[in-house]
Amino acid sequence: MHLPRPLRVLLFSSFCLSQSALAIILVGGDNLINITDPGFDLPWDQVARVTNASGSHKTSGSAVYLGGGYMLTANHVGLGQGYVSFDGTTTYAIQADSGVQVGSGVDLKVFQLTAAPGFSGVNLFPEAFKGFESTSSTMVGWGVGVSDDPLDTSNPWSWGDSSTSVKRWGTNTIGAATIVSYSGYSYEALVTSLGIGEGSFEAAATVYDSGSALFVQDGAANWYLAGMPTVVENNSISNFGTDTFDPSDPTRGDFNYFARISEYQEEITALMTDPIVVPEPAMSALLIGLMASGLLLVRRRKRAD
Repeated sequence: MHLPRPLRVLLFSSFCLSQSALAIILVGGDNLINITDPGFDLPWDQVARVTNASGSHKTSGSAVYLGGGYMLTANHVGLGQGYVSFDGTTTYAIQADSGVQVGSGVDLKVFQLTAAPGFSGVNLFPEAFKGFESTSSTMVGWGVGVSDDPLDTSNPWSWGDSSTSVKRWGTNTIGAATIVSYSGYSYEALVTSLGIGEGSFEAAATVYDSGSALFVQDGAANWYLAGMPTVVENNSISNFGTDTFDPSDPTRGDFNYFARISEYQEEITALMTDPIVVPEPAMSALLIGLMASGLLLVRRRKRAD
């Protein structure tokens, strides 16, 4: 496996955020672009939304297929609707009470389907190569888009409602790693910054992108799941700015945070082989309520007087 250069040194050790949530907003287009598989063997089919039996209900989050009937999502994503859909139409039932948190304090969980889809799972970024995640990454998720269509080019970009939720892809740069803390969670995360002028596919995670995918490629063009969107800085808007990872820079764009798969790869793999019978933690129910009431993320950037 040919590996790119390591991530830069940690720029900050801890970030305290209030609530979690995360569709992808794209700087260069409206809600109808990047909604089909771009090719290049990107694991497009493996990213699903959590939905109801008919697939008609708005998603409560995203999830990624690991193989063998197992899926990975953010721990705060509720599974109460009981189904996932990879294409927005065909649904697969979730095994009742199958969700198990990945480690203590980590906003990830593994759950099972009652029947496996007819394709392979994603590759998890290996723990042995932690620190070598590619700086170039591709996001795939089922979050909402912008509030206006065509895209209002003003900044910040306001998030749309559930009618704008669809599977989209976009790109960004993994620029740092940190410990992220919010709502009782604390875990290792990869960080992207929402840079203006970084290309038309520069992407921001929004509500319902929690549990979706941040993919990277190695030198042999193999795709790996490097991160899972779990938390963003703002509630209902995305600010694009300077593409920097200095948290004190008042001109910077928002940070998006992704649970670092290389740190938890062994725990995830272990849950795919052991029986999963533990009910979801109570924390999930709390966060579902917060998401439903629109209490997502509160901006914590320090602004000059």
